[in-house]
Amino acid sequence: MTGFHSLLLCFLCLSSLALPAFTQSTPAPAPSSSCPLNFSVLDQFANLGNQVKDSVNVTFRCTSFKQVFHAVLVEYVASTGFFLVPDTSASACWDGFDQKVTSFGISSNVRALCNLTTSSIARSSAGCMNITSVLELEKIVPQVELLTITQQCENASTESFSLCSACTAAVSQTTINHLSDSSFNSINSCQDVMSLYASGSAPNSSHDDVARCLFNIADFSADDGANHMKYIYGGVGAAVTLILVLGVALFFYFRRRKHIAACNKQEVEISKEKMAKANSNLRWFTIAEIKAATNNFSRHNIAGTGGYGNVYKGTLEDGSEIAVKRFKNISAAGDTEFFHELEVISSVRHRNLVALQGCCVDKTDVVGYQRIIVYDYMPNGSLHDHLFVKRSRMDWSRRQNIALGIVRGLSYLHQEVQPAIIHRDIKASNILLDANWNARVADFGLAKFTPEGATHVTTRVAGTQGYLAPEYVLYGQLTEKSDVYSFGVLLLELFTGRAILKAAPSAGEGSVLITDWVWGLVKRGKVLEALDPEMGDLGSPEVMERFILIALLCAHPQVPFRPTLDRVLKIMENDQPLPPLPDRPLAYTVDISDIEHVVGGPDALSSGSGFQSFSSRGSSIK
Repeated sequence: MTGFHSLLLCFLCLSSLALPAFTQSTPAPAPSSSCPLNFSVLDQFANLGNQVKDSVNVTFRCTSFKQVFHAVLVEYVASTGFFLVPDTSASACWDGFDQKVTSFGISSNVRALCNLTTSSIARSSAGCMNITSVLELEKIVPQVELLTITQQCENASTESFSLCSACTAAVSQTTINHLSDSSFNSINSCQDVMSLYASGSAPNSSHDDVARCLFNIADFSADDGANHMKYIYGGVGAAVTLILVLGVALFFYFRRRKHIAACNKQEVEISKEKMAKANSNLRWFTIAEIKAATNNFSRHNIAGTGGYGNVYKGTLEDGSEIAVKRFKNISAAGDTEFFHELEVISSVRHRNLVALQGCCVDKTDVVGYQRIIVYDYMPNGSLHDHLFVKRSRMDWSRRQNIALGIVRGLSYLHQEVQPAIIHRDIKASNILLDANWNARVADFGLAKFTPEGATHVTTRVAGTQGYLAPEYVLYGQLTEKSDVYSFGVLLLELFTGRAILKAAPSAGEGSVLITDWVWGLVKRGKVLEALDPEMGDLGSPEVMERFILIALLCAHPQVPFRPTLDRVLKIMENDQPLPPLPDRPLAYTVDISDIEHVVGGPDALSSGSGFQSFSSRGSSIK
């Protein structure tokens, strides 16, 4: 057999397994007085009146009416591909059904008796996942399962208990697997939608037989008691099969949930035990306490976001406010960052560091792993918000106090903690402000402990561009002076109100780093022109100039020229003199044209530092 003939044979085989073709029409909206349903389908149930009208059981009467109404919907699905009628036609359809049933000798108002609302058959009120058509159903349920239903129900009939049971089981199992009712709808539940699909997909001559099987439609065509009982037995058998299928499905569902819950509890206890060994004084919050405090992690409670996840504002039962840092994308094997931040924060205590209150470890089969750290809440938000979002008119004294708070907190990490801690992510968004505008250093997710006696730590580069020291970016060498560089850049932002990178005044010249911009002003003797024009009350010109020069000294590209943070604190508090500002080599992160513009042209690009130059991104570093 040639390759072409093989492909042709495969195509023919696949074609024979195609889903049944429904007629999917989109007719013009019908006026409110017309109904697209064909009520002549009910003629086969001419004996409905004799068997129903004398019954005093309202439930039996209403169930019978709904059963035969489904037979009408089956014909509608097969001819149009829609499970429900247009909204404008719903009322007319119930009126038409009422008239047809009345013609069988039933005098009662069916709609009022059975509470058949207009919305129950209107497309805008679909009760099963908003499914209104066959096309929408086929997008949700896999094709292979729809084919199985078609094959199982093709010859289903109440005359064959086994065939009807197989059809009912297939429909029920698929419904359980893929569909869920979003609201109660007695006419168009998910089970009804799948049954309508199965009945409508059957050959034309079998529509009614499949509908009788799936909707348990009694034989209202004659008074033959034996025939009537036969269908009753068939319906009972189908119902029993459905109950068994549902029972088995529920058994395995709850068994699986119980197993998952047990595993979750075991994992949580292991995680708690690991953390408790290193942090015996931690307060353990339950997930219920955290949800209650944050209004179930409401988006209205979000106080900040980051690569780790969200920070929520919360209120405990005693009225105290907390900040809840919720880690995202956490797994059992991915707790490293969470444990690390806990280890760092729980080992330090200082008035200029954000204080840890506790943590929460949990896992559920719905939301998965929960890793949460709880801090003191800082009502004035982050420094970044006030500099670049709200543009607060902070006066000099407030900015000076914030700078002193930051350097005290960082100096504590470098000098008073053993082993020393390098924060590694000093930036405006990680400086929080308490109710009295005191600075608190936050977010220790990237912090590193420094081995005793080590001059530096070699590690992968992590942090925020613009704040990272050159030697760390180029060589991965991390020291306490790396934090000093980041602190210097942060001070320049604080005093100038200017972002790290800002477009140059002339078009096509790229962007200028804040360090190079301020350095250009210093070279020209215009230090105070760097101050934020939005600043409120100013301070002493000598003090303001002193602090700007300290910031430039900290952000010097060459490591040896940067002071330690404890020395920076003494200089700020005027306990030590400000050393001369060393000449500054060119930055490696911007184009040469930017530097020429800042310092006043190519003739100003000399440096007395004596360092050998090398090229990087079109600039020369000396």
